[in-house]
Formats: sequence, structure tokens, C-alpha cells
Amino acid sequence: MQLGINFKTVSTLAALGVLAYLAYDLEVFARKPQTGELARLQRLRTNYRSARDYAAVASALDSNKPEVQALAVEILSENVERPAVRKLLEMLGDTACADVVKEQLAITMGKLRVNEATSRLVALTARSEAHMVRFAAHKALQELTGAGAQVKFGDDTHEAWTMWLRSRHSGGTR
Repeated sequence: MQLGINFKTVSTLAALGVLAYLAYDLEVFARKPQTGELARLQRLRTNYRSARDYAAVASALDSNKPEVQALAVEILSENVERPAVRKLLEMLGDTACADVVKEQLAITMGKLRVNEATSRLVALTARSEAHMVRFAAHKALQELTGAGAQVKFGDDTHEAWTMWLRSRHSGGTR
């Protein structure tokens, strides 16, 4: 079997390659460096010191940009900033919070072992929540409660966690 490659085919392929490279090159060099809140937080994250940077990161929790809020929550979680827990719990109960922020908040509650978040995390396992939020809340609940073997993630996760929570509050076992 012979490949029928002629000068026209080779020329066309070479021209497409050059155009693709130029498009890539222009895209790479046309990018502007990130500025603003998100870039500032990313810089703080690389060399975070609680005494110096906590206030700046905590103030980013009030940003109107979900990606900034989520990054601030993540930084506070990574650095185990327990003083932020009250604000994080407040945000966890805010139904207007963006999904990316709710997901990061749920992860943080599990990582920081914030038992006060249990009922709010159970609420986040509702089917009306985004899948990523439901899953993060489920994983956080598993970390907080140790009930991973009893409650599996799926369509009935919210009902299972609600029953589990009721059984603990009533003093019974499931």
C-alpha cells in the first residue's frame, strides 16, 4: 500500500502547522498577567504566614467573586486557621453562596473537623445541590462522623444522612 502524498498535500499540512503554531504563539503571548484579588491571594498562598496574611485572606471571604472566596477558604483550610471557623460556618449556611464556594467550605469543615457544621453539611447533601457540592458534603460528613460504612453516596444520600443525624440526636443507634 502506497501513500499518495504529493507536494500539494505536504504544502497544505505545513501551512496548517505554521498557522497552528502562530495561533498558539499569539494566544500564549497575548495573555495578560493575572491581577486583582485572585492573583493577590495566589501570591499569598505560596508564602503564607498567619500573623502577616490572615487578615487579607479572611477579608477575601467577603469578595463578590466566587473563585476568590473559594481560594480564600482553601488557604484558610490548608493553614488550619481555626479563628475563621465562625465566618466559614456562616458562609456554609448562606444559600446564595456559589457552588464552588460551598464545595470548598464542605471540604474545609471535614478537614478542620468542625462538628458544628454537621447539620449544615447534611443539608448540602440534598438533591437540589450540585453533584460536586453533594459529594464534598458527603465526604466531609464521613470524616466528621466516621459513618462512611453506614452511609453511601448516591441518590438517597440526603435521606440516609438525615436519618443518621436524627438517630444521633435522639440517642438511638441505627
